[in-house]
Amino acid sequence: MKTSTALAAALTAVLTVQAQAATTTASPTKGIRITSDDKQHALRISGRLHVDAASFKEDVTPLENDIIFRRARLAASGKFFQDWRYRFDYDFAANSDFRIKGAWIRYDGFRPLRIAAGNIQEPLSLEELTSSNRITFMERAMISAFTPSYHLGALLSTHGKNWSASGGLFEKTIGEQKTDKISSGRGTAGRLTIAPYHGKRRALHLGISAEYREPDSNSVRYSTRPESKVTDKRLVSTRTIKNVSDTFIYGLEGALVQGPWSVQGEYMRASVRRNDGSAELSFDGWYAFASWFVTGESRRYSAKKGSFRQIRPKGRYGAWELATRFSTIDLTDQDIKGGQEDNITFGVNWYPNRNLRLMANYILASADPNRRGVKDEPAILQFRAQYHF
Repeated sequence: MKTSTALAAALTAVLTVQAQAATTTASPTKGIRITSDDKQHALRISGRLHVDAASFKEDVTPLENDIIFRRARLAASGKFFQDWRYRFDYDFAANSDFRIKGAWIRYDGFRPLRIAAGNIQEPLSLEELTSSNRITFMERAMISAFTPSYHLGALLSTHGKNWSASGGLFEKTIGEQKTDKISSGRGTAGRLTIAPYHGKRRALHLGISAEYREPDSNSVRYSTRPESKVTDKRLVSTRTIKNVSDTFIYGLEGALVQGPWSVQGEYMRASVRRNDGSAELSFDGWYAFASWFVTGESRRYSAKKGSFRQIRPKGRYGAWELATRFSTIDLTDQDIKGGQEDNITFGVNWYPNRNLRLMANYILASADPNRRGVKDEPAILQFRAQYHF
């Protein structure tokens, strides 16, 4: 409630000033923008719509073909009194308990240091912190099972010409229920990235991140879908792990861009300590992918954020990208038999312009064993139509 009230107050202040002297512009590519004549205050309305369809060749686990709204977001963002920034992002397609995504206020007056508070993405993982509008495949790799994503908290971030650093304290997620076994409690997270070189058509990215958390439910659970959100089924899952005292997650990340070619990979490990005398548990996973822009474009990199930016097609027929990824996750250790899964994905992306993207992914999944202890090897063909402004 405090976060929502503060955001409402900030938005009211912006609109009050802008109502006196402001310029309004609207377009299907840049959304609605309202800027005060003195440039001290601004408001932008933006959004994204991702529609997914998938066909499954099931093996052991039943998987149903379907079409879904993967994301349907509207966001209000901007600034007031020059140094204050805000954002409120609402996803109409998400579960009702998790529709509020980014909802924060940030102070930029101590540049390059930034101080933010609200519902914020924890600084963990390159792929997690790259916008869903800009990730190479329809879904992030299976190691996203370890990434905490949005939590209520405070974040400090700063950057230099070729590096970025961020860290903060976090609690639960907005709308979290008492029965939630995944992200309860308090934690701290941090991330450091460096780009030894970067430019318009080349970049080398290296990073490390970590999170420590003490769940107040004394239980955690790690699971993942087979890199398709059209299905709710999970081939691998630890189920609920009880008597947990704390968890520690760390990740290593790297990416290389050279003209139209790029490679990217990450490794993540989650350690779970229990207070019943049982031995510490460890689960891990990694992915690596390569992509090639047939039409000559390059993935655009931001060293200040340590993540990738929007693709800019060059030709009249847009940009075409081919990509392939291998990902793996192991959720079995000692008495926890969550299974192990390897996925190979082939992807084709067409960017007609900056705001549109059509995607096709073919996934060969192999859970050996799955969470029930048997081999399960489905195949998935899925498509996405994506528009953002």
